[in-house]
Amino acid sequence: MILTACQLASLVFFAAAPETRAYVVVIGNNQSVESGVKALRYADDDAARFYELLAPTAARIELLTVMDADTQRIHSKLPVLARAPSKENLAAVLKSFEADLASDRAAGRESVFSFVYIGHGHVGRAGQGYLSFLDGPLTSEDLWGQVVGKLNATYNHLIIDACNSYLLVGSRGGAQVDDSGPDASEAIRAYGGQHSAARYPNTGVVVSTSSAAESHEWSVFQGGIFSQEVRSALAGAADVNADGRVEYSELAAFLGAANLAIDDPRARVQASVQPPPLDHHRPLIDLAASSYKHLLRLPKSFAGKYHLEDARGVRYVDGNKTGETDVYIALANSPFYFVRTGETEARFVLPKSGTVDLRWLEFQPLARAARGSVAEAYRDLLFQIPYGPGFYQGFIARNSSVTPVQRAERPFPPAALTPRAVDQPFKNPYR
Repeated sequence: MILTACQLASLVFFAAAPETRAYVVVIGNNQSVESGVKALRYADDDAARFYELLAPTAARIELLTVMDADTQRIHSKLPVLARAPSKENLAAVLKSFEADLASDRAAGRESVFSFVYIGHGHVGRAGQGYLSFLDGPLTSEDLWGQVVGKLNATYNHLIIDACNSYLLVGSRGGAQVDDSGPDASEAIRAYGGQHSAARYPNTGVVVSTSSAAESHEWSVFQGGIFSQEVRSALAGAADVNADGRVEYSELAAFLGAANLAIDDPRARVQASVQPPPLDHHRPLIDLAASSYKHLLRLPKSFAGKYHLEDARGVRYVDGNKTGETDVYIALANSPFYFVRTGETEARFVLPKSGTVDLRWLEFQPLARAARGSVAEAYRDLLFQIPYGPGFYQGFIARNSSVTPVQRAERPFPPAALTPRAVDQPFKNPYR
């Protein structure tokens, strides 16, 4: 059979997408290389939670952090897996990834590398940003040249929660989540230089843009505000087109909604979200391609502010859902979860696998907690604005440089996780 040119083009267009393998390194460092700088409290906690969130999506994942006694008690399986957050250990991790990435290239597979850092960021004398590791600073030049450039992955994702972290990104533009604060664009342009994001168009970046302000940590989260928001988005709360993929535009809009109502400068969290220039639709996470076995369905009929807490008391996801569409949250393994609204809570155990439907849970009254000053701003105003398709469309209209998500091309969740509770009530043993 002889195929026409148009038929051949169609075969190429509809060819199956190459297999993708994800490689992740998560770093959490409470200490600063600068003398006199107060140590962070929760960088180790945030690193452990990012590890647990991203592990089901990764072919390989490594954790660099020193966990304190409380964090080791909560994340009891991780201390034996963790290494100290040193540049030496980071280099060893990257070296161990190289052979796998080379095999992926030879086999025609895509490789995606995610670099997640939580800790202290600083500015050197030349105006160059750097991150604190136990054995010294990792400069912007180091990040681009010795991390991003060295691995040669198909795509890279950089997620950095640190003060001055915008100085690590030599790039112009991007989705500025909160344009009411100080403008970081001049500082970013000042350090474009040889090692800039422009030289690596396969790399997307998600960074906090606070300059000299302290990192925003909150005891209620037992972690950083920015990190909690990013994890919540990646777990599925930001998935506005219900395809199981969280793209950069969805994360940017989710962060915008989460922080929009906060006007107290002591509490305000700012961020910059820039997708890989090569592919603005490249997702930060693909839950449909992960090994997650449990989902929580927040049906269209459910709207309002909510958060999830696992059996260890770890705050898992925060959000404020509009009543426009269903939302699916990927759940890490835990004997049970609490889902809480402003006034009520429900407790549920996870089935062997599958989806729990929130419609069938029995909610009980929830006692209100005591309040403080900045804590009250977080409690009342964080995630105050509901997020959904309507907010997302408004965000896209206001940020013309952002590429919007497309209509979902595949059903989500996968057939194996199709919610049985839609047809029959979920049997909650704690009812």
